Amino acid sequence: MASIYTHHRFGLQLLELLPEQYKIIAETHRDYYLLGQQGPDIFFFNPLTLMKSDSPGMIIHKESGINFIENQKEMLLDCEWNSPEMAYFIGSLCHYLLDSNIHPLVNQLSEGEFSHLNVETELDRYYLIKDQKNPFKFKLENLIAKEPGFKKVIPKFYTRYPKGTPQNVNLGIRFFRYIKCFFHSESQIKEKFLISLLKFAGFSNFKSLIILQTPFKEAAAVNPQLDAIFETTLNRSPALIDNVFQYLMNGHALADAFKINYDGE
Repeated sequence: MASIYTHHRFGLQLLELLPEQYKIIAETHRDYYLLGQQGPDIFFFNPLTLMKSDSPGMIIHKESGINFIENQKEMLLDCEWNSPEMAYFIGSLCHYLLDSNIHPLVNQLSEGEFSHLNVETELDRYYLIKDQKNPFKFKLENLIAKEPGFKKVIPKFYTRYPKGTPQNVNLGIRFFRYIKCFFHSESQIKEKFLISLLKFAGFSNFKSLIILQTPFKEAAAVNPQLDAIFETTLNRSPALIDNVFQYLMNGHALADAFKINYDGE
């Protein structure tokens, strides 16, 4: 998973490139479209599912894009065209496309202390600064809207997965916001406090979710490489999203881009 700001930014930039028929849906139901950018990562923040092997988040990430699309087909064909469900689905496709393209390089560049999560957190910092936002002031939790309709709509996408219950989906969304708030650090003092607390609780790996006061030195060389993939994927995505809807509505063949899983394998 690329991190929260990177996915959110991808969705915002793609809005300007989407064919009009999809752009209207995404703009009409903007909160659903933007939550869709986070894909099944919502389960990684639910304390009942996290990154366990039977978590819907883990299962979906290990499956191909085709599998996820197939699992939604029947439900989507019963929905109105300009609906929250369609908007969330378009956002979910964005999540898959960015993950499946960027993960191979993230995994390749991860080494030692500069872990997979650290690579992604540093990319968030890179984009926040690029977008003229202070990474220590910007509240990432505000990227997850408090939309009452989420409770009814979002669980529809995960009913085929063993732990994809409405309770787990909605708890995941809520904890996504809480965790991003908890790990927000504006100072060296809070950073040290959070790291000490995580170490005491036996969750030292979670410190990778903190945008640290001092960047990893490796990030300076890594971020431009990841940014190049971000831009390439952004430009390819409108046609691929249209391909999915041509498959759903008209029976066209899905592009090869959807045959790989979220790790690009």
